[in-house]
Amino acid sequence: MARIDPKKLARYCQIANDLDAGKSLRDSNDRDEKARAFQARLYKEGVDYSSGNFRTTGMYRFPHQKSLQNVDIACVGLPLDRGVPFDRVGTRQGPQALRYWSNSEGGFHETSGFNVMENCSVIDWGDLSFAKSGFDLSANIDEIADLYLGFQEAGVSVFSIGGEHTCTLGILKGLSGNGENPLSLIQLDAHHDTLGTMNGSLINDGSVFRVAVMNGYIDPEKTIQIGVRGRNLMGLEFAKTVGITTITARAAQEQGMASVAEKVHEIVGDSPSYLSICSDVFDVSVMPGTTLPSAFGLMSREVRDLLDQLHSVNLFGADLMEFSPVHDPTASSGALAAAIGYELLTILGISVCRRNSGTTRQTVWNKAEV
Repeated sequence: MARIDPKKLARYCQIANDLDAGKSLRDSNDRDEKARAFQARLYKEGVDYSSGNFRTTGMYRFPHQKSLQNVDIACVGLPLDRGVPFDRVGTRQGPQALRYWSNSEGGFHETSGFNVMENCSVIDWGDLSFAKSGFDLSANIDEIADLYLGFQEAGVSVFSIGGEHTCTLGILKGLSGNGENPLSLIQLDAHHDTLGTMNGSLINDGSVFRVAVMNGYIDPEKTIQIGVRGRNLMGLEFAKTVGITTITARAAQEQGMASVAEKVHEIVGDSPSYLSICSDVFDVSVMPGTTLPSAFGLMSREVRDLLDQLHSVNLFGADLMEFSPVHDPTASSGALAAAIGYELLTILGISVCRRNSGTTRQTVWNKAEV
């Protein structure tokens, strides 16, 4: 094969030099211009967004901050695995692993072009330090509820990374104002989690959404579960009786994600909503790093395609739970968790901008509490 024409090489070098100098190219589009402006702003604020040598270890490189003043979205870690069934603990390591893998995600969303960093003020609030009791799961859930009630009162949307799925009970209690403002729920999960008392405890990893319904934190008639499969299909009596809509993994795959998304919009409408993803909704082949992996689940592309069609949902909070990195030595589960997390942040950011009638504010790093 012959050498490339020196004139072509010179042209390629000139293009690279022009881009490095901040010059616009004749065939550049609007997204290119926005990307250059975004990179210029990061450079000005001293944020290294392209390598591992970064100044902050916040989720998706968001700034560390506890203050909720002028904040649109807070990212929170809930390192809890006290109520995990069987012997597969490890979800307390989920937030730490997500922070690491999240550094490879961010910026402009692929299909929507939305950049949550350019349109919303986002912070990494940090991890909740469970202080009430090292052994009382109910007390820990109350700690979560108290924290999220503060977010709700401050008008801050929240992306959460767990942690066992029981954490979502505390989140729903707080964000609903202890049931004063019940939420609609979109749940992606291999398990319906509407079981009853286990070993004498009403609050457990399998009763999350039964307890949430019983206390009025969510409206069961505006709740939809997607991805349930296996032996869990035998325990749906409570969910069906109170009006929860369930789409099994098999049905979702047969109908296609467009049909599932249409059903989601039919159920939740424009009501204030919460989106909870248990990492076991994914097939075990793509997400082994979860508490209770389950075969015949949704593939990563299917979940991505579904989330792409939920950008108009009126979302106030979202989570990814049961991510247990210790059970995946390949670390591929961490990469998937980070990608899904940014999809959720994009939906949250679009919802924030819609509620603010298009008014936006940027994520700012130079005021971070490092």
